[in-house]
Amino acid sequence: EEEDHDDEVTYRPSAGEDIYGRPLDTADDNNIPAKYIPPHLRKTLTPPEGPQPPSSTANQNPALRSLSETQTDNTVLKRQINGIINRLSENTTTGVTSQLTALANDHPRHDYQSCILSNLLRCCVSQTQLQ
Repeated sequence: EEEDHDDEVTYRPSAGEDIYGRPLDTADDNNIPAKYIPPHLRKTLTPPEGPQPPSSTANQNPALRSLSETQTDNTVLKRQINGIINRLSENTTTGVTSQLTALANDHPRHDYQSCILSNLLRCCVSQTQLQ
């Protein structure tokens, strides 16, 4: 019977090493697996190590901070409008209209109009026609 490989050249890790040659820590009891913690909760459970730099938003100019908040609000508004327009059909016209009216009442006029315009242009006009 013929073997497919030679046992003399087959790699076998030495005692106390893994297959990559790294030492195994078998005496360390601190590496006992713990309960799984999702990534979004890991930062809240582990205390920060060392001195922390001051928060980037704490030293910002209030006008700049409100600009970044406005951009985030506009992104949320664009997504809401996009979701509502995606549900638009002949049967849902009244519901979509009332939802868009509610968004218009909840947001500044300029932001709402710019989001509606950019969404409609993106849906109805190709990029080559805009240039």
